[in-house]
Amino acid sequence: MEDKAVMEALLFSAKHPLKIRDIMRITSWSSDRVKKALKTVSKEYSSADHGVELREIARGYRFTTKENCAKYISSMSRREKKIPERLSPTLLETLAIIAYKQPVTKREIEKIKGSYADYVLFKLLSLNLIRRSKERKKRAYRYETTDEFLEQFGLANMEEIKKWAAQI
Repeated sequence: MEDKAVMEALLFSAKHPLKIRDIMRITSWSSDRVKKALKTVSKEYSSADHGVELREIARGYRFTTKENCAKYISSMSRREKKIPERLSPTLLETLAIIAYKQPVTKREIEKIKGSYADYVLFKLLSLNLIRRSKERKKRAYRYETTDEFLEQFGLANMEEIKKWAAQI
């Protein structure tokens, strides 16, 4: 079976972005072979006659709808999302602080916001957009974003946030 066909099948079947190491584990391919297959698939789907494209999201790879086709599936995807279509301004503000400053303590978040963050942190944890970091600062938990955050916001990695923030 051709590598491209295997890669397409894996990417279409995956519920979440596939990381190179996951593809290597599933297929027993080398890193170079996986990267070559990803490049071949990406090139194939970049042409105008496809409605999807291969994108790097959340440190992995996934097929996404091309912009010109998005309007046709927007109502369907809204129903399928686990995260509310609109996060409250308070949730977004806290999420932005965590994304930009991570890993960050609750106290540091509250100092920036000027208000308590207990409920907001609980809500973001329950949505799996943030997690408690393994490293602590003086017994205090530190918070950081998750791959779910990257996936839901269509980001390849946290460097994209820093690049975006630098442009503001």
